Amino acid sequence: HYKTIDRETGLPLRSILTVPIKAQERVLGALQAVDVQVGRFGDSDVALIELLASIAAVAIENARLYGELEASQQWARNLIDSSLDAIIAVDAQRRIVEFNTAAQQIFGYTPDQVIGQHVEMLYADPQEGVRVHQTTVTQGRYRGQIINRRKNGELFPSLLSASVLRDEQGEIVGIMGISRDITEQMQAEQELLRHRSHLEELVAERTRELAEANERLLELDRLKSKFITDISHELRTPMANVRLYLELLRVGNPEKQAHYLDVLEQQCRQLMRFFEDIVNFATLELERPQFTTLHLNPVVANVVTSYTPQAQAAGLELRFQPAPNLPPIRGVPQQLYRMVSELVDNAVAYTSSGWIAVRTALHEGWVQLEVEDTGRGIASQDLPYIFRRFYRGEGVSGSTNPGTGLGLAIVREIVNLHGGRIFVSSRLGEGSTFTVHLPALPGPDRESAESQSDVTAHPPAG
Repeated sequence: HYKTIDRETGLPLRSILTVPIKAQERVLGALQAVDVQVGRFGDSDVALIELLASIAAVAIENARLYGELEASQQWARNLIDSSLDAIIAVDAQRRIVEFNTAAQQIFGYTPDQVIGQHVEMLYADPQEGVRVHQTTVTQGRYRGQIINRRKNGELFPSLLSASVLRDEQGEIVGIMGISRDITEQMQAEQELLRHRSHLEELVAERTRELAEANERLLELDRLKSKFITDISHELRTPMANVRLYLELLRVGNPEKQAHYLDVLEQQCRQLMRFFEDIVNFATLELERPQFTTLHLNPVVANVVTSYTPQAQAAGLELRFQPAPNLPPIRGVPQQLYRMVSELVDNAVAYTSSGWIAVRTALHEGWVQLEVEDTGRGIASQDLPYIFRRFYRGEGVSGSTNPGTGLGLAIVREIVNLHGGRIFVSSRLGEGSTFTVHLPALPGPDRESAESQSDVTAHPPAG
């Protein structure tokens, strides 16, 4: 090594002084002094070189520590900037000193726009920022939901976790906060709440529907049982009479055969009426009605004419009081005839004395039909149910009046098919009044109808 130095410098080395450069017992290198004279270095030279070596050791160690500190700071910076949450630090005066990449993306500011600025610029409500700061300083930390403001003024919810920063003496020198934008989370929660609320509404609605359906099923079951009882009663009596009078025809007094045949004919008519009611009601539900333009008065007049002999035979006065110049309606003639017939038939059947009045009128845009009698009336507890199919009031189920409980149900079905409405008022022992409203044709349709010939309904065939 020294020969190389001699050759390169052209100077022969005769004295060498080497001192190690050490830091905490670790050898970092060496410091050498050389001279061309022999015995050149003395104690003072050794002391000087040792001093220089110690200075060099301090400088080398400081350089190493600085490099490590710089690497550590860079690692910390990378760690902070890699966070998906906003990391913001403020000093004791609440001035921003740290603003990571996520904070820049969330708030829309660049570091030079916020560093050194008061942190209240990031709050929707500065007073909320004061409360957060006071809580953090008092308790050492804070966690809760706050409302922040972006650079463009948009407000958004955040979940903030903050803690104090202290120096070596334990004094608070600032606060570090980690803030997460929870806008999407809250929107998802609100959407979930909406779906949950909607689902609860659907469940409640479905529960109500099921409860109502169950109630209807129970009611239908009750009506079915009552219907079977009524049917059994209605069939048992005429069938028993038929069997009895058939037997009398075979073995009875020949002189009374005409009477026996009259009774058989009456019982057969009752059975036919029974089955016709059932078939007619089913037909109303299944058939598509063919509407035509007609006047109600001729339909009612035909019904009253056909029931007048029956009413007179029962000692009743059946009168028709038609309103003149009634506007036409749209309807199915045979169905309307059946509707009026059922009402008049009921009035005749359940009126033992007095009169039956059938009236027509124009009432607030409706063509009105009214059938009033002085009969036995309807009990108040039966009134809500008299239009239900198969329903017969308690006062008539055991009476001698035959019926299936379908007549008034047929009437209501026909009224509904014609877009009308029906009402009943009655007092037990004083009589009943049934009122039907059917839509009158408007002016232009009325004039067109007036130019056409009237369609008159007759009793349905069969």
